[in-house]
Amino acid sequence: MVEGYLTYSLQLLWYMESTWWINANMDQHSVPPARFAKEMIWLAESQKNMSALLGNI
Repeated sequence: MVEGYLTYSLQLLWYMESTWWINANMDQHSVPPARFAKEMIWLAESQKNMSALLGNI
């Protein structure tokens, strides 16, 4: 496995998925989509520290 593969994959996930879930109407989502939106926000806020959090795996 390539070093940093998981970190890079999570960044790509954020770029691909966040535009679908993070929008002005996100407070109206049902429970599962609302949780997913919160996870996308966490990923955005944590990207700078992702390598340290995951041990650069």
